[in-house]
Amino acid sequence: MTALGKSDANSLIPIFEEAGCQIENVCEDSFQIVHPQYPVQTLVYVTEYFVKFSTVVIAVASGWRPQSLSRLNSFLSRSNSKANLVKFIDGREEFGVREEGWNIRASVMLITGAEGYSHDAEALGNVLNIWKQDLAECVLVEDEFTVHLMLKE
Repeated sequence: MTALGKSDANSLIPIFEEAGCQIENVCEDSFQIVHPQYPVQTLVYVTEYFVKFSTVVIAVASGWRPQSLSRLNSFLSRSNSKANLVKFIDGREEFGVREEGWNIRASVMLITGAEGYSHDAEALGNVLNIWKQDLAECVLVEDEFTVHLMLKE
């Protein structure tokens, strides 16, 4: 188990390396992981109270212009109802508006509620697997949109 101090991202890096992830862009409170079998760029943000996985998803409408917010809300609702852990939210304010599609923030947060809580490597590995599964489901199941993830090339 790995105990977290204030914004101590470095304490979690060995857990993700053991899970086969490449670690990049290490900062005091965050780092980026990429798994070779599912190369989605995932930001891992760490505080003393939670660990958050986050990435950007771009949903491109098939056959119509993405101006209808009702279609965006419908997409978000369907994606969230299918997901086991991941929460998909409108990212227009955070990332701006695109002509070709919508920016969507996909994230999951593991809240400990206690400073210095210890994270089990197996539990974080399981969350990482569910994270990848939820993102894959969003991409594969959607028929009204083409869904793009931020992939490592």
